[in-house]
Amino acid sequence: MAGAPYAIFLYRQFFSSFPKELEEAAVIDGAGRIRIFLTIFLPLSRPLLVTAFVLAFNTVWGDFIAPNLLLDESNTTLAVGVGQGYVIQQGFQLPNLLAGGAMLYLVPVVVLFLAAQRSYVRGFVNSGLK
Repeated sequence: MAGAPYAIFLYRQFFSSFPKELEEAAVIDGAGRIRIFLTIFLPLSRPLLVTAFVLAFNTVWGDFIAPNLLLDESNTTLAVGVGQGYVIQQGFQLPNLLAGGAMLYLVPVVVLFLAAQRSYVRGFVNSGLK
């Protein structure tokens, strides 16, 4: 997750938006670099961490190409199974199984977003306070 170029850009832009005075005030109070990061920057960056996690999860969960190329039919992911697995011998897709597989595929993404929604809203509220 930390190696993704988009996540690196996201972290850089987020941390560069903090005012320099916030860090200077902590230094004047006697805090070191690690304490400044752990007590000031890390709690303020919780919405960023949740956003990066949700984006990374969606990227890995929705990956179709790599599992399709690297895994065989007996050991594959749900994305590949939904896209290619529900076919009868004549070559026709089974729409009822395809719809059920799509719903199973969608459930973890929706649950993760609903769990992370509180952090998103908190991030929107706190963004006006910087």
